[in-house]
Amino acid sequence: MKTLSEIMQGVINNMPIEQVEKLNQSLNSTQMQQAMEQIKMSINNNTIKGQTIMPKIICNWNVSITEKDMQPKTIYLDGSCRGFSIRTDIGSVSFDHHTGCNRSITYATCTQVLHALLQGMKVEQFEQIIIDDIDADTVMSVWLLQNPEQVSNPNVDKIVRQIGYVDAHFTNGFEMHPLHPHLTLAWNAEKTEEILNEKLQLVTDYILNGAELPPVPNRQARNGLAYGWKVGQTDGADIETSSNFQEMYDNGYDLVVMVQPLEKGNMVTIGKKNEFVMIDFDKLFAKLADLETDFCKGCQVVEPTKNWGGSSTIGGSARYEDQKQGSRLNVDFIVNLVDCMF
Repeated sequence: MKTLSEIMQGVINNMPIEQVEKLNQSLNSTQMQQAMEQIKMSINNNTIKGQTIMPKIICNWNVSITEKDMQPKTIYLDGSCRGFSIRTDIGSVSFDHHTGCNRSITYATCTQVLHALLQGMKVEQFEQIIIDDIDADTVMSVWLLQNPEQVSNPNVDKIVRQIGYVDAHFTNGFEMHPLHPHLTLAWNAEKTEEILNEKLQLVTDYILNGAELPPVPNRQARNGLAYGWKVGQTDGADIETSSNFQEMYDNGYDLVVMVQPLEKGNMVTIGKKNEFVMIDFDKLFAKLADLETDFCKGCQVVEPTKNWGGSSTIGGSARYEDQKQGSRLNVDFIVNLVDCMF
């Protein structure tokens, strides 16, 4: 994919010397500046002489829509639109593995994108790409869409599939690729377009330029609680502190609720080790979403931009436009509800 400078250099190289001299004389004119702005706009939205132009990336942090609200000529990634969907009527697609799917058989978003490109999906037919988060799955999906020719690279194929396995199933039976932790932000960290671009550049440097990965960033220890259940356990949840999902799963727990206090409410994440732990997450998250909405209306709290949900093996609390806010529901109530359903 060529940059603006490379495209302009190619145009200039094919100009007669007389035209180059005239161009040089007019570079500082207002008319030339206006013309250059129009060229930039054209490059952002079109294909110039056969060169693939990347659709614009729209960052709607913590916002998720449904299929009926999809915009024309748009790619939605990893939950920015709930559920996998191909809208041929408007030329749009949602690559997702969170809603209306089974993690045991549904590929992660980056693997879905890889397969679509391998089958010949043309990136230039879309005008925008919408994301709602920054994690390894989303970053690799965007990177593939920016570098579609790399799907034939065996190393890229291996990296994408390994990241996809762990994003879909965590490390239960799958090994995390060394690149993976570098593309995932710390819990509840601020998300910006600048950070996204840094992650994308890191992937480029590692895959295409052979750069070594920096040390894995230190994660601030969580100061919350972990509630764990084991299949066959009948006396309620065990409680541990400063644990993560992998530690809980390694300790034999099959169902886990992680609670992280925020400035307002809590970030609550519920996960089960695999699809074969018998608790219906669709039913659980639908119930929690209804209760969250009712609470917000009753207390005159602005409703969440992304309510309870996730996938068939992991999901979490309501998210608000202010990322320092989480679910307003009582933690003991949530734990008791999970306990009853389990």
